[in-house]
Amino acid sequence: MAAALAAACLGGRLELPVRASELEEDHRLSMEFVTPHTKWAQPYAQGKTRVLVFINGGTEKLGTLARETIELKQRFDLDAAAVYTILPFRAKERWLHGEAGVERLLELLDQPWDCYVLYQIPLELVPDEGRAKLLAAVAAGSGLVMVGTDEQHVLKPGNLLESLPDFLAHGTPFTGLPFVWESVLKGLEPGQATSAEAARRMMSTYDIENGRGVRLIARPDLGGQSVSRGSGGGPSSVDGVCHAPHQVGPTLCRGQDACAGVYRWRRHKTLGRAIRDPATRDH
Repeated sequence: MAAALAAACLGGRLELPVRASELEEDHRLSMEFVTPHTKWAQPYAQGKTRVLVFINGGTEKLGTLARETIELKQRFDLDAAAVYTILPFRAKERWLHGEAGVERLLELLDQPWDCYVLYQIPLELVPDEGRAKLLAAVAAGSGLVMVGTDEQHVLKPGNLLESLPDFLAHGTPFTGLPFVWESVLKGLEPGQATSAEAARRMMSTYDIENGRGVRLIARPDLGGQSVSRGSGGGPSSVDGVCHAPHQVGPTLCRGQDACAGVYRWRRHKTLGRAIRDPATRDH
């Protein structure tokens, strides 16, 4: 008590250890709030896909990006875990809960994962030891999805696949998303503005030794993290729902626009399975 008072009076900062329960609770992908959704692959015939997600957790509180992983878990048979960065980056607190968060990150990387997702998080931010573990796992056969980053020493131009696998090129109706028309397909003639063309412009696939990598363009700016916005400036939705942050319930929407971030996350699950499934490597 005396030490705490002295630190407060002197303007110092007293670092208290993070309880294990607090560490896990703050990283928990809560399934308590169930939003209206379609179970696209829940359960999945080939079993659960294990995905480790590196994603921005916001500033003081977790933002809506964390909710996107939860929305995917509702729709697909995922065994997922998340590791959160904190913005703005600070030398000692780049990851949620600082050193304790880094220890958790390294422990997770000791486990086997089908796919690693760097959601607008540069690979260089991952601690050296963790980065080595991740890349070794990918080289051994796991998948790597990078959203909005370009790591050419990993996704090497010489290893770029000439064409997208068919399930990526034709598996998602991108033309149903307003942001695709406003950005990716903007200016094209109607006959050229196809979902396949959008897929070609939005993603690329690479061989990484025995694994495979996928790069997607950055998540579009939908009007801030607190609420996603559609083409008309109003709330956006998937399955008729606006998805709220980590510990907030859903808000029903009138709009029918698909939330681009969540929709694209649907692809990540499929990519993870495809990356590690030898049968898909021939397509």
